[in-house]
Amino acid sequence: MAVAVGGKAVLAADGEDRVTCLHNLAAALVTRFHHSGSLPDLDRAIEARQLVANLSVDGSARADALADLTDSLFERFTQTHSSSDLSAGIQVSRAAIAAWPDKSHPGRFQANLGLGLYLSSEQSANPDDLDDAIVAMRLATGMAVDGSVSKALVLNWLGIALHRRYQRTGDPASLTEAVACGREAVSILQEPEHRPAFLSNLAGTLTDVFEVFGRLSDLEESIAQVREALNLASPGSADWASYQHTLGNALRRRYDRLVEIADLDESIVRSRAAVDALPSGHPSLASFESTLSARLRVRSERLGTPSDLDEAISIGRRAVGSIPLTHPGRAECLSTLFGALRARFEHAGSPADLDEAISVGRQAVDITPAGEAGLPRRLSNLATGLWIRFTRTGDDPDLEEALELGRQALQITPAGHPDRAGFLYAQGRMLRVRFDNRGLAQDAAAAIQSWREATRAQAAHTHSRVEAGVHWGRLAAAMGNWPEAVRGYAAAVDLVPLLAWRGAGRDSREHMLADWPTLACDAAASAIQAHQPQLGLRLLEQGRGVLWSDLLEIRADLAALHDVADDLATRLEACRAMLDNATLANGASPAIDQRVALAREWDGLVGQVRELTGFEDFLKPPRLDRLLLAAEAGPVVVVNVSQWRCDALIVRADRVEVTELPGLTAEAANDRTLAYLDGLHEVEDAIRLAHETRWRVEDAMHPLEAITAYTAAKQRLQDAMDRCEEMLLDVTGWLWDQIAAPVLDALGITGPPEPGEPWPRLWWCPTGLLSLLPLHAAGHHTPQGLRRHESVLDRVVPSYTPTLRALLEARSNSSLATDTTARLLVVALTATPGQLPLPDVARESQLLTRLFGDSRTVLDGPAATWATVREQLPRHGWVHFSCHGDQDLTDPSRGGILLHDRLLTIAEISEGQYHGDFAFLSACKTATGGVALPDEAITLAAALHYTGYQHVIGTLWSVLDATAATVAEAVYTDLTSVGIFEPRRAAPALHSAIQRLRDAGKPLSQWTPFTHTGP
Repeated sequence: MAVAVGGKAVLAADGEDRVTCLHNLAAALVTRFHHSGSLPDLDRAIEARQLVANLSVDGSARADALADLTDSLFERFTQTHSSSDLSAGIQVSRAAIAAWPDKSHPGRFQANLGLGLYLSSEQSANPDDLDDAIVAMRLATGMAVDGSVSKALVLNWLGIALHRRYQRTGDPASLTEAVACGREAVSILQEPEHRPAFLSNLAGTLTDVFEVFGRLSDLEESIAQVREALNLASPGSADWASYQHTLGNALRRRYDRLVEIADLDESIVRSRAAVDALPSGHPSLASFESTLSARLRVRSERLGTPSDLDEAISIGRRAVGSIPLTHPGRAECLSTLFGALRARFEHAGSPADLDEAISVGRQAVDITPAGEAGLPRRLSNLATGLWIRFTRTGDDPDLEEALELGRQALQITPAGHPDRAGFLYAQGRMLRVRFDNRGLAQDAAAAIQSWREATRAQAAHTHSRVEAGVHWGRLAAAMGNWPEAVRGYAAAVDLVPLLAWRGAGRDSREHMLADWPTLACDAAASAIQAHQPQLGLRLLEQGRGVLWSDLLEIRADLAALHDVADDLATRLEACRAMLDNATLANGASPAIDQRVALAREWDGLVGQVRELTGFEDFLKPPRLDRLLLAAEAGPVVVVNVSQWRCDALIVRADRVEVTELPGLTAEAANDRTLAYLDGLHEVEDAIRLAHETRWRVEDAMHPLEAITAYTAAKQRLQDAMDRCEEMLLDVTGWLWDQIAAPVLDALGITGPPEPGEPWPRLWWCPTGLLSLLPLHAAGHHTPQGLRRHESVLDRVVPSYTPTLRALLEARSNSSLATDTTARLLVVALTATPGQLPLPDVARESQLLTRLFGDSRTVLDGPAATWATVREQLPRHGWVHFSCHGDQDLTDPSRGGILLHDRLLTIAEISEGQYHGDFAFLSACKTATGGVALPDEAITLAAALHYTGYQHVIGTLWSVLDATAATVAEAVYTDLTSVGIFEPRRAAPALHSAIQRLRDAGKPLSQWTPFTHTGP
């Protein structure tokens, strides 16, 4: 209606009235365009505003008309991306400034010019246009009224331009100013029309701030800002696509830090949404596609999914094919395609992929202007591609060019830049390869220097710093420079707590730790070789059991702090309670947002406590002199297995002694462990088959065939059990010869105690894959060996501890069961859905009923549910599980106890906090760890021990329920022999029980599995 009226008015008017009518018609057309999106309306508005400008004589009126025309030209450019509109808009905006009668023109004119120059710089990457845009926008900001909408709009664009200059030049001052502009713009403008864009722009800037300074608080603010922007925006618009893209970027950065797969998945979802929302030909489409390609490549590397990698290459090629040759984002698209092709070569091994990767990587370098911030990374990428090809072909020119490109990348990357550590790490690896090929000492020295500098780069990703420390230590050790090896390995071990920060989920922390399964052991071996055994012990304590150590810290008793700073202690308790809930899931990204915020709050509160007098070491790992107290009741033997050397560190209350184990090697330990696991798995498979074929006999329509199959399965089981017994005889004998006998000889324990003398105690603390083997049962279990007392059982009462700290904590928490918790929880399942029956569970239940009477709670059959067991555990100081257990050797946190309705996992147990004295796990594989993270001791027994149960009896593998019942009967009868339950005697009671089984001639497989963990 307004447009029609305005058109008639123009036709009827002349002179100044005609100018006014044209102005009003243009405004009506623009308004209708904003509602309808009809480009013809915008075209007519531009024609009308051009006429207004041509007809205006007065200087200020003409300048205002030119400014209106500039607005419309830039608006049409954003719709059509016509370079002629952009050029015309810049020209007209300059004319508007020139037309104003004096120099005090409105800031709007400078803002228009700044916007046009910025948009022009985006098309051509012309640094002069970008610098001039920033100058114009700063002038406009100074002219705008404080607190006005116009000032907020100019501040927003100034922040965008400054952020772009940082991205191109790496200038940190521009990034800092961009954040300040963005924050001020957001604080001024609350109305919903522009606020989403302001929030998203600030979020994008904060993501880069995180990249520079490594502060998670910046990244969390970024994610929160852009999530708010998306909540306010209309889905499907170009701006909405941009917000999705910005959120995806922030989530990808957080994935790089915390390795949360949920963050990576959501970043891909957001990136797809951004790509799908843009029409074909949109100027941002190619860069958005390239970003999606990069994220798919990262996921393929994490999960090993070839389909993600193939899609990444397909999308990456599409982006490179569609982006103009002169577009400033083309180099980044080429670089992303390089990464995907290189990754597929490493996965599938096709030389064509690697050659193409090097070709596109070279193109990316060639078109990147000198001084652009992305150049160092592209140089390093190309260097990596050439280095990889050298390792396949041995072509020296590739290696030399790679080293030269790496040097160039380092030369133009300032100290303190977060990417520098990665470049140093890569340069060190290339130098190491040349050292291995040519033996030049200067190459080795340069490699070590590169890695040394990388470990100290605090703004870099912790993963890169740890990797550099590991390679530093390995090269120095290989050269026999043990003091230097210790420095490298120690630098890496010191970073491990940062790597496994509690703000990440358990799955992510385990994934990060799994990259260096031998780090702590190699570090300790280097320290021992350098004649520093106490340092070796400290490195083992710091680098092993990292997840459990964190649990001990967060569950620490705060009573002393309450006495000094009650409010601070209360805040810590509240934060701890929320962290416990937030850590339950590795779930979706919003849950990660909450957990990261709580972890940061916890770290901040702990920092405040450490400022208090007397609390300087609050929640820090115990010092060595305190750790030695763990050996007050007997020696703790830490068996360290490393590629460099193997030793037993015998920890006494006042010293650490080293017993070298020359017959033990990491390779031998690996071979014995694999043979051991293979033998046990063969028996388990045979048991399962025997039961399945037995059921078929009972239900068979063709009984003869079923009976034949069952007979064959029984024979297979017998053969497997025979081989298992032979394997166990071999493994326990080998453990005795290479480890236990040398250790006991060093301790002067050459036989059993004299009659009437107490049995000596000894705690084993094995490392690496050795932790899966039955070290407590080491010995020659033959008539001749028994006569010579050649077994651990004949000389000491053995126990296990995951770490010295765990044993120390258990010792300091004596008699935890209170009057209200001094009850036994019995979880008994004779039949579990989908599992083999356990008829002797009833025998255990009857025993416990007789011994404990009313001081027990029984959950059996359908009553033994996941929820009920979790509810009852904190209410009982003692617990007995008679049911099936299981362990996943590749993902041990998913092992646990099989209850009536579902598995109670190790990860779920570790979320609790208990105050118990005793746990008896009469279930299968409850003391078995995993092969991926053996030094994290991720077992059900360890979970109960670390979460509050002092004494835990578990099993290393599946046991017959009749044998389990026999051991349980012997142990409980012993512990209640004086009329009260005495859990503190758990280790001697178990020792006596399994000794009797062995002496009765029972097979090793029946008594060897039982272990004791605790003081």
